[in-house]
This record gives sequence, C-alpha cells and structure tokens, in this order.
Amino acid sequence: MQSHQTSWEDEENNRIVELRVDYEIDGDSLAIKEIAPQQVTFVDSDHQVVRRIKVYGDRARRHLEQAFRQDVRLEKLEVELLQHATVNA
Repeated sequence: MQSHQTSWEDEENNRIVELRVDYEIDGDSLAIKEIAPQQVTFVDSDHQVVRRIKVYGDRARRHLEQAFRQDVRLEKLEVELLQHATVNA
C-alpha cells in the first residue's frame, strides 16, 4: 500500500483540507483504500490563513471525506495518484 499527501481547496467553505490518501496499484488497477483528512486551514476572502486545526475525531473525518467526494471528481484524484506512483516507483 502507498500513501500520498494532497490538499483540497473547498472554496465554498473558505477552507483547505490536507488529506492522506492510501491506495494500492495492482497491474492496471488503482484502488483507493482510505481518504483521511489530517488538517483544516480556514482562510479569509483574501486567502489569508485565519486558523488551522487538526482533524482527530472519526465523525469529523467522515464528514470531510464525504464533502471531498461530493466536491472533487475521483478521476482527478486517481490521475494524481498514478502520477505519484510513477514518480516514486
């Protein structure tokens, strides 16, 4: 299993969510095993950092993961993961 750090800019809620994505590649198949939010950075309208918080609770992680999946096309994440795997091979 491999891990990749990425971020998601949730413009609607003025936040940037740092994520760890665990995945496996088997031949031509990529499987995302877990998307784990690690930290949320809140920004103002000028994109200046207001505050940062770590994500600890399971409920908070599930909520952020669900919001990420609704906002971001997983195909885009899969392309990023394949690029990461190629660079780190």
